Amino acid sequence: MIVFIDSGVLGILANPNKSGEASDCEQWLYSLLCSIDIDIIICTQWQIIKEEFPGRYIVIATTNVKHLSRFAEAKLWRDIKF
Repeated sequence: MIVFIDSGVLGILANPNKSGEASDCEQWLYSLLCSIDIDIIICTQWQIIKEEFPGRYIVIATTNVKHLSRFAEAKLWRDIKF
């Protein structure tokens, strides 16, 4: 799931009065943040760096090769050599 937050929601979140709608909106945001899959964030960063530096070898050092290698270049950290 991808959620884009527009300026109206950002305004509610920035409200220093954390009651009513502002409190509900903040709790909603925190519930979304609790379910973020960090592996997808890492793979997204890998893709961005790969596009910014074409021709360079970019690899994710991990202990979770089976999962990450489905989305990006990933190797067991011990197997990465210069």
